Amino acid sequence: MSYCRWSSDNFSSDLYIYEMTNQIVIHIASERIVGNIPKIPPYLNNPTLFFEQHQKQTTFLETAKRKKINLKYSGETFIFETKEEVLDKIIELKEIGYSFPSHVTKTLREEIFHHNSL
Repeated sequence: MSYCRWSSDNFSSDLYIYEMTNQIVIHIASERIVGNIPKIPPYLNNPTLFFEQHQKQTTFLETAKRKKINLKYSGETFIFETKEEVLDKIIELKEIGYSFPSHVTKTLREEIFHHNSL
């Protein structure tokens, strides 16, 4: 299961977080895409607009420039045994200046709460 990918939030996520056998991995990007990435709306709201925007985004990304991320941990990978450790790390990463979808923190908190209430 993945909590977020590079492509999350229209390619604005600096983190790729996923679960694998009894571990959770956080990959931190070393570069960010420069410029205003065309946003893709939800498919169900307007399929035609979705495909038009998807094409615009794909075209933009093919030639987009990238800029090095000059923050602590840039390009690093972390592997954790518990969701509590992951939550602590992503809170730290957010404070440092990394970008990732807000739902990741919420999801982890909910999963930790659910696990602890069993």
